[in-house]
This record gives sequence, C-alpha cells and structure tokens, in this order.
Amino acid sequence: MKRCPALVTLAWLLTACTPQASELAGPVRWSDVNWLHPAMSGTACRAPEGDGQMRLAERGIGGTGPITRPPTAPGPTDSKPPTGVAAVITGFGSVCLAGLEVALAPSLTVTMDGLTTSEQNLAAGQRAVLVATWDGHRPITAKVAIRHEIVGPVEREVTDGIWIVAGQLVHIAPGAWVQAALTRGNWVAVSGLPQPDGGVLASRIDTAVAGEVLLRGRLQRNGQDYRIGTLVVVGGDVASLAGEMVSLRGRLVGDALAVQRAMPDQLQSDPAAAFGPGISHFAIQALISGARGGADPFAAHLALPPGTALPAVAEPAILGLVRAGATGLVATSVNVAGGESADVGGMTAPRGTAHQPPSPGGPSFGHPGGPGPGGAGPGNGTGP
Repeated sequence: MKRCPALVTLAWLLTACTPQASELAGPVRWSDVNWLHPAMSGTACRAPEGDGQMRLAERGIGGTGPITRPPTAPGPTDSKPPTGVAAVITGFGSVCLAGLEVALAPSLTVTMDGLTTSEQNLAAGQRAVLVATWDGHRPITAKVAIRHEIVGPVEREVTDGIWIVAGQLVHIAPGAWVQAALTRGNWVAVSGLPQPDGGVLASRIDTAVAGEVLLRGRLQRNGQDYRIGTLVVVGGDVASLAGEMVSLRGRLVGDALAVQRAMPDQLQSDPAAAFGPGISHFAIQALISGARGGADPFAAHLALPPGTALPAVAEPAILGLVRAGATGLVATSVNVAGGESADVGGMTAPRGTAHQPPSPGGPSFGHPGGPGPGGAGPGNGTGP
C-alpha cells in the first residue's frame, strides 16, 4: 500500500467530477478484500446466516445488546456529539455498520428509498444512513434510512462478477448477499458503494418489483442526449441537473428512461448538507485511493493525518470525518478494509474476515417514489 500526501479521494465525492464509465473499471483489489464481515470482538455484532435479514431476536431493543465502547470511556458528565453514519450493514445485534454497533430505539422508524418499511426488512449488505446519538457509552438511533443505488432490470453479464443493470456497471463484491437471479430481464435492487469511475460495488442484490426504475449517479450530457451510465434519460427537466449527482425515478420507454422525478443526490455531492447543520461528526464508508481525481467544487480531496497510508487503487474504507466550515469535511481517520483497526467516530473499527455469500432467495422489494418521512434522522424528508 503506497504512502501518499495527506489527501484522500472519496468515491462518494470523486463521482462528482468523473464521468460514469461504460466499460470495465480500472484495477482494484476487491477480489482479495472481504469487507462485508468484519470481526467485532467485544460486541454482539455478527453476520446473519442465509438471506442476511435481521431477525427479531437480534434487534437489541432499546440498546440492550453489548455496544463497542470508546477507547477512553467518558465520565458521567461527558457527552459525545451525534454522529452521521452512511455505511453498509455488516451484521446485527442491534445494527452493525462502519465498525459501530448502534442500538435501535423502541420508537425506531425505517425507510427504504424514502418510504416507510418494517424493521424486519433490514438486512446485511444494505447501505444505511442514520444519525447515532449517545446514551452514555452507547450509540443509538431512532431512524434508519436504507438506500438502493440501482433498481431496474438485469441486461447482461460483462465478465465474471460484473453485470450491467439498467445501463449501470455493477461489480459484485466478495461475500455479497446475492438474493436475486441475475438473468436478463429480471428486476433487481442493488445496494453498495458508488465507484469512483461510475457504477456500483454491490454488497447486496435483492429481487425488485418490475415497474419504476431508480438510478443514482452523475447525469451526463452526451451530444443532444442525457445519460446515466449508458442509459439515455429524457423528461423531468433533466437538462437543469446536467453534470450533477442525481437521484432519478421513472419508467423505461424503449431504450430510454422517462424520468418522472429528479433531484440532486446530496449524500453523494454534499454529505455534510445531507445530514443537516446539527451534525458535525461523521462515519462514512466509501471506496478510497491515493490517486488524485481532478478538480471538484466540493473538496474531492480531504486532508488526512500526516503519514496516512492509502491504497494505490480504490478499496472500501471507513472514514471518520468532522465538519469544517459551512460545507467542508476534514478526515480524521481512515480504516481500509483488511487493514489495522482505526478510531472512527470515537469507536474502534475492526479489520475484515472471510465471509461466504448465501444461496439466492429472500423477499422482493418495491420502490415507489415520493417523499419519505422526516424526523430523527438525516435528510430533509425526501429519503436517501
């Protein structure tokens, strides 16, 4: 792993300055990095068997399960700030992600792509967004927002482990929960981390209800057309969003997406704003590398502690971030998958271990559009 200047390229920021690739991505080390089943000693966190769904017995209602403690336990009068978390769920025993075990409040609200759903639909491999507050040593949340990066039909397999879904490249991560048949025309919901050059590193793939397409990514102008990946998009005043990270919903009409709803994707373009001004500490999972990604209006490069070693090619990592000014973020720690533990958000993030994917099966998810609930969680009520 090469050493580089105190800079980090975040996939969820770098995508704001790099067009989505229509061909295979560049060199990566995902084949020998299993980041979906980290060892979390001293906690109740464990990767679920089978389909990866959370069972009621694993809920840890009200924060009853063991919680990872900060390296230095705060005194009774100390307090820890709320932490905005965006990461892939790796296990349960409350909900485990970004090296944290976060208790679920009795009043828990769960949304999926902006719509309220049952907490029983929480599953390992989903990308979750939440705000963790602190009850003594315990992080706890009252709202978990699950977001899919792609919902649409499978088109074809490019090569082993790489697929095209609704015009987007999907790389299946080692250990991913693949709960849907990857056959042409089958509708799937893809969870995972956006890639620096477009597409998604998939951590979970579920069966989806055919009908409405959901795409997140950079909207590019190509001649007279507008595209995300290789899919042409029309309608929905997409011209005003050209060049931005967007969330689009619509219907397939021939070889194009007829957009019905379009909005900026704040989590990808301005994560500090996505969590709101009241949150100043963050634990974000992303694909990172030491490569420079070019100019970006929202700090694609963030300062890191001196001497931080970064991978030469994109790998999953957990970053501890703090707000700097009105819109900026400064990285205070980074834990690359398979590397040594690092302090993230006041906690210790573990290194990964082996995990084998289960056999296909499990529930299907529908993804109607529309505003989701606001409340005790990130966002402005539109859902991630």
